[in-house]
Amino acid sequence: MRHVLPYNLFENSKSPGLTKEQEDWLNKSRQAFSKWNYNPETGLVDVDGSFSCSEQGITDFKGIRFGKVTGWFSCSFNKLTSLEGAPQIVGLSFSCYDNNLSSLEGCPQEVGGSFDCSRNNLTSLEGSPREVGENFYCKYNKLTTLEGGPSIIGGDFNCSNNELTSLAGSPEIMKSSRPTSSFYCSNNQITSLEGAPVRGIVKDFYSQKYRFVCEGNPVQPATLHRIYTVMADRNISFVEALKLCWEEKFAKPMSGGVYYSIPYEDKAILAVHHPDLTQDDAKMYKTMSVYKKKDFII
Repeated sequence: MRHVLPYNLFENSKSPGLTKEQEDWLNKSRQAFSKWNYNPETGLVDVDGSFSCSEQGITDFKGIRFGKVTGWFSCSFNKLTSLEGAPQIVGLSFSCYDNNLSSLEGCPQEVGGSFDCSRNNLTSLEGSPREVGENFYCKYNKLTTLEGGPSIIGGDFNCSNNELTSLAGSPEIMKSSRPTSSFYCSNNQITSLEGAPVRGIVKDFYSQKYRFVCEGNPVQPATLHRIYTVMADRNISFVEALKLCWEEKFAKPMSGGVYYSIPYEDKAILAVHHPDLTQDDAKMYKTMSVYKKKDFII
């Protein structure tokens, strides 16, 4: 029995660069079958497995700086105001959902799974990783722009319930092969689809409509969806699609073969983006919008 190693050697032993409080916290938060290791050369803590410090009421990572986490990392439902010390690399998903974050500076720059920074006080996505392996969620924040967000994602993108007026800064590529990949931008102040990604959003198998969800904006969802469909089908810009949809010959077919064009109240909002309208035309649409028509049938 002299050659049997003591059990405590398999546990994370005391590291000279960490306090007992820090070690206790790491042991408490590491998930089953996961282990952490302190690297004295870098001063970083790497986790082989997953780590969750969610719902602990913490305001920081107790002075610990994480390096690489091979599994998932969650620090959701806390009182974090900064991501300083967060992992630099996360193999699976990263979640900082429901904190008091005003910035993503310090967040992981490599995320193999989903990234969820919803329900914070973010006004910008600056600091985000350039590429996210799966979904990216930034809903319920105070975002006025998507600039600084990821350029490439492998799943859904959800920026609903913010203060966006356009989609400039959206991912350039949504490369998921899943049949359910969607783009959500509901409950914002969107009056322009400038920047909306036209590659990667799939069509529903049954309805053959793009999974582009845009309810609760100043412009009616049917209008936004129609413009987006023309953008995606033809791989053209928002302005080019708007000009085409403005014309009656591109009106959307309804049941029974009846066609309708963009409603006047939507034209009043969208007119500022139409480069070929005269000032008199723009004023006309704005004047006619007071009638609050729901649809205009031709």
